[in-house]
Amino acid sequence: MAIDISEEQLAMESADLLKILLKDRTTKKNIVWATHSYELLGNGFAPSDRITPSRVTGAY
Repeated sequence: MAIDISEEQLAMESADLLKILLKDRTTKKNIVWATHSYELLGNGFAPSDRITPSRVTGAY
């Protein structure tokens, strides 16, 4: 059984929930990518960049 979460559907149905899931409870800021794997997507995808809802929905 595979589990697949549709970020698009989550953003449409509950934008607030997506924001909660991206929040780091220690720093009170969004979590970071923490890997070089996404850098090919351009600006905003470096390991130290914060993940925002717009970076996991839409064109991404």
